[in-house]
Amino acid sequence: MLGRYLRVFALLGALSPASGYAQEFPTKPMTLVVPFSAGGSNDVVARYVAQELSSLFGQPMVIENRPGGGTSVGAMHVARAEPDGHTLLLASSSYATNAASRTDLPFDPVKDLVPVGIAGNGDIMVLGSAKLNVRSLQELAQKAKEGKLFYGTTGAGGNMHFYGELLNDALGVSMTPVSYPGGSEAYLDLVANRVDVTVGAVAGGLASVPSGAVPLAILGRDRAAALPNVPTAAEAGYPNALADNYWTIFAPAATPPATVQKLHDGIQKVMSSADGKAFLAKLDARPVDMNPADVEKNLIDSIEYWKGLAKKMGLIKG
Repeated sequence: MLGRYLRVFALLGALSPASGYAQEFPTKPMTLVVPFSAGGSNDVVARYVAQELSSLFGQPMVIENRPGGGTSVGAMHVARAEPDGHTLLLASSSYATNAASRTDLPFDPVKDLVPVGIAGNGDIMVLGSAKLNVRSLQELAQKAKEGKLFYGTTGAGGNMHFYGELLNDALGVSMTPVSYPGGSEAYLDLVANRVDVTVGAVAGGLASVPSGAVPLAILGRDRAAALPNVPTAAEAGYPNALADNYWTIFAPAATPPATVQKLHDGIQKVMSSADGKAFLAKLDARPVDMNPADVEKNLIDSIEYWKGLAKKMGLIKG
């Protein structure tokens, strides 16, 4: 009889929350993969997230930049990683636009990775070069109709590519995309007057404004807090030019649900804290309150939204 009770107590102990996987996790250093080059808004957000989660979980978290393929190089690496929560991906909305425009991805963007949380949501800004010498979307449209203009992107299928094509569609013009490894390189060439326009996160482009880049519009429902005098595209007469950016964190699909929940709760805690809100505010961004199921739905909805533009503008590749 005593032996039976001991076996029962042992079983209950094994099933108790204190000994569960999520409570043990993380058990070793973690890696946060960024599918872009260092220096852009993805990298900046990832480094803050890594620092805060490292403090919260008591394990170091290192950043690994794996640019290429409009997020697919880094995403594929994480999709093939051990599904234990120690290797994660942080990607902007480029993850959704890439999924919307490519049928040849070496992984399934919905089935092979699970979104565990959102680090923040930010506004999208249209910037013109100083050399272009325009001050509004109307002036930009006129210049684009008069001659060939170029806009910088993070590669075919990336979010800056889609934002640029969304703007092309709204303005009725055909500016030509120029690909870069990351947003930071695109903004450097904008300031150097080697490209005419960028359409990307305020977080990435804001530092270019003091160097001469000209904010033309915000592609959101409201004006950006960091640029209150810059009108929205809708205010400028282009209501269909509407977009925003999410920095989503992913884990391999087979990651245990308890680990996914622990990661989600950690992300929510650090990004919704006073320090987290202050960090995001500097990037003209804000925390997002979504549970894991809502994060997944947001991803699927975003992919479907961008598929519509991809079909309309002939951007689907495969």
